Amino acid sequence: MFVEEVSKSSGIVQAFCAIGAVFLAKCVLKILYWLYLHFIASNNLTSYGAKSTGDRKGWAVITGASEGIGYGLAREIAARGMNIIVISRSIDKLNNIASGVKKAYPGTEVECLVSDCAEVDSCIEKISTCVEKKNLTMLVNNIGVEANDPEPYEEKTAADMKKMIGVNIEFSSLLTLRLLPNLIKNSKKHNLRSAIINLSSNASILNSPLLVGYTSSKEYNRSFSLTLAGEMKALHGNLVDVLCCRP
Repeated sequence: MFVEEVSKSSGIVQAFCAIGAVFLAKCVLKILYWLYLHFIASNNLTSYGAKSTGDRKGWAVITGASEGIGYGLAREIAARGMNIIVISRSIDKLNNIASGVKKAYPGTEVECLVSDCAEVDSCIEKISTCVEKKNLTMLVNNIGVEANDPEPYEEKTAADMKKMIGVNIEFSSLLTLRLLPNLIKNSKKHNLRSAIINLSSNASILNSPLLVGYTSSKEYNRSFSLTLAGEMKALHGNLVDVLCCRP
């Protein structure tokens, strides 16, 4: 009887040890992957046409590029040798970006597109026309309606939610749908990769009360990115990279 109980206890201990080993291995792999991304992996964007010449040089579309994260991404992408198309409602802010980038990175082309992403159809049409004859290899869906002061969902207006859904969900989804064929075609034509970068938020995993609309829209951005990444991998191999950032 005693031997049998010891044997059972030993089996339970072994099971917990195995679970602990799996968990530890997972943590170690995450740390190694983080080190690889930040210290080993190349970030020069040459696989997307950066620093190429002629028609092969890659173009990136960055929405909401006039300030904040969008502005920073536009500068970083230009610094790595890609041409950029920056989109915002403010022509003054766009001109400021263009002059700064051209001064800092001679040879980089910058096109400014003044448009309001809340006007979904017209804005997408303008962007599509702008990239039609360019080697578009990168789309950065940065634009989004930010959360206002926390308030109960019941106090939101229909106009508030339509704008949140229109910009955070509808615009980025439909712009991606419109430009994805361009990304695939250009990658195949020039033997390059393409990238779609979607901006989500840590709010997407927090299920934050009083931020129902914003949190839910950012969760959509995250889920959209993950499922699209899987689809692109299955259908096109490594041709189109899909990344979701959660600042």
